[in-house]
Amino acid sequence: MDFNGDSEAFDPVFVNCEKQIKNELKIYPNPAVDFVHVEISSTENMDVQLTLFSSNGHILLLQKVQLQTGTNAIRLDISALPTGAFHLHISNDRKLEITGNRSIIKR
Repeated sequence: MDFNGDSEAFDPVFVNCEKQIKNELKIYPNPAVDFVHVEISSTENMDVQLTLFSSNGHILLLQKVQLQTGTNAIRLDISALPTGAFHLHISNDRKLEITGNRSIIKR
């Protein structure tokens, strides 16, 4: 009831406090020498393309992967790359965002 005596009823609002599964990315070890493990948690099956870029924008590695719902582990061989910092871009056919750090440091 408000100050002039009017009242209004609203439908209940439900809140889900359970942890929501997201499309997330982890890269380890980082920095690395020979290999990095890319772990992607996916909410659904999808095809993705991993593209590794040098600091000046050159494509150094291109790999297509089919993700399954849940956690997916991908091993990237970086042994032939020079020492430096690289950016991993992940694209998918569904335009779903995959969150997480995308920097890879090669020692």
